[in-house]
Amino acid sequence: MKRRIWIGLAVLLAVPLLAAVLLLATEPGLHLALDVAKRFAPGTLVWNSASGRLIGPLQVDGLHYSDANGDYGVRRLEFDWSPGRLLARRLSIHVLHADGVELVLPAAAEDVTPSAPIEPGWSVPLELVVRDLVIRDLRFQQ
Repeated sequence: MKRRIWIGLAVLLAVPLLAAVLLLATEPGLHLALDVAKRFAPGTLVWNSASGRLIGPLQVDGLHYSDANGDYGVRRLEFDWSPGRLLARRLSIHVLHADGVELVLPAAAEDVTPSAPIEPGWSVPLELVVRDLVIRDLRFQQ
């Protein structure tokens, strides 16, 4: 009886761990995460192709997001990072290459009061380290 309890506990721990590994460390996990993001994003999220893993490296071609606040697109995105560094409160990005970045914001209304500046004393909860950042063909439009 005791042995069955231990086996049951081991299975209960192993199943979520295996699911997390499959989600983070496989290409089908990347596609599942993108599909979930597409379903729950408040705007419209589309892409042409995606390869890699959530834990990196990954590549996404033809990424586009639009909502009431604008249209944002990237022809090709390459990303690699160290997710384990998040435990040390550090977002460590090894590679962030974006090609064909397009940011289109809606025109500002004439009678809109400018937003208040960020209060002094705010802090970012993570240290950000980016080793290789390349942005090519950046277009910004309002």
